[in-house]
Amino acid sequence: MTFIVRAIETVTEIVDVYYPDQEKPVEMPVAVRYIGEKEREELIDALDRTKCEEKDQEVMTDEEIMQRIIQDIPGLETEEGKSLTYNKKLLTQLLDVRCYREALQHLVRSVL
Repeated sequence: MTFIVRAIETVTEIVDVYYPDQEKPVEMPVAVRYIGEKEREELIDALDRTKCEEKDQEVMTDEEIMQRIIQDIPGLETEEGKSLTYNKKLLTQLLDVRCYREALQHLVRSVL
């Protein structure tokens, strides 16, 4: 039996967004860049204040981590039905809204 080793570039994760006025979450697909083990360890260290101080490096923010790993959030639309194209500026706008920030922070924790 042959086992094929595939290159994994992106993985789509489903995150639950809890809007303030709803009891059940809404699922939001997020395409993330696959993180190899070496980079994963580097990113975890970049979030660790003690390790950063030892190396005289700045601690990375959640937003910086998200900008490095999130590739796309497909199917985004405004309430009026206008399609939105994912980019870093839109990510910054989403992170300014608590329910999206919490959902994406949870994603980062699960990926790392």
